Amino acid sequence: MGVTAEGNRVAGFGRLEDAPATPRVLPGDAARLGATPHDGGVNFAVSSTVADEVTLCLFDAGGAETRLKLEDQDAGVWHGFVPGAGPGQAYGYRVAGPFEPANGLRCNPNKLLLDPYARAFRGQVTYGPELLGNHPDDPDRPSDKDSEGNVPRSIVTSQDYDWEGDTRPGHSYAESIVYEVHVKGFTMRHPDIPPEIRGTYAGLAHEAAAGYLHDLGVTAVELLPVHEYVPDGADAPDEAADGTLLVDDDFLVLVNAWWEPVEFTVPEVRPVPQDWLTELDSYDPAVPAAAEQPRHAGERVRVRPRSLLVLRSKAAGAATSVRQNRA
Repeated sequence: MGVTAEGNRVAGFGRLEDAPATPRVLPGDAARLGATPHDGGVNFAVSSTVADEVTLCLFDAGGAETRLKLEDQDAGVWHGFVPGAGPGQAYGYRVAGPFEPANGLRCNPNKLLLDPYARAFRGQVTYGPELLGNHPDDPDRPSDKDSEGNVPRSIVTSQDYDWEGDTRPGHSYAESIVYEVHVKGFTMRHPDIPPEIRGTYAGLAHEAAAGYLHDLGVTAVELLPVHEYVPDGADAPDEAADGTLLVDDDFLVLVNAWWEPVEFTVPEVRPVPQDWLTELDSYDPAVPAAAEQPRHAGERVRVRPRSLLVLRSKAAGAATSVRQNRA
């Protein structure tokens, strides 16, 4: 059930009758970075040593925004406690302060920011001029376009998880053997993991995977990149001053972070056939690619361990498209 305020609805999870008429912010705890539910509310804390002002933005289920200024700041951490808020609350931050791109300072309260300490996000990035931090005609002038409709929200998560009596193993560092692993790479290649859960966390938790690690004497696993991936927006074509779409070559960037070769399938980028030639192979940059045969959509291409392969297709009257595939 949401926490409701007159004119603004705040999507917390307290009881409706317990909600204040207007959301308010009390002094919080600077030591608890992120959004931490406790004592009938949520403690919000975010670090910024350059901000002049930090505003907490709460969103209801319909997207309505309520802005609450964080009045308290200790040692560069802005913090506040919001009674009645709880797990599931969507939020973000707006930061006012110096806008000096030449000095690396880009504070702009028109831009809704994710909480770098958030444990969950909701929504997608929608590319448009609203995402640009500066004015399109002046890089030293902040943009006046609001990015709220183009970016995801941070989500408050519950700290209460039922471990069903399970406890930490309690291994000392001297007894620990840590195994670095990619969830997808490890599970896709294990023959005893059911095909339908390969490439997933469920596959890593399967008894075949756990048993293999246990037999090696592994006491802990460290998962290699599990971060949210946001495309860079390069699929949107650039325009000339007269609005004409600019024509350029297409590139495919194939990244293999795994320790063994990985094969990719060349995607169909254009409705017309394309020849893809190697522009760069970071595994061995000195090897010339001029004599290689072109690759085409649907064909497999091998990327060697811990490397990236850049393929180029010459422009044929269409706008630029850059796509990234990762393993």
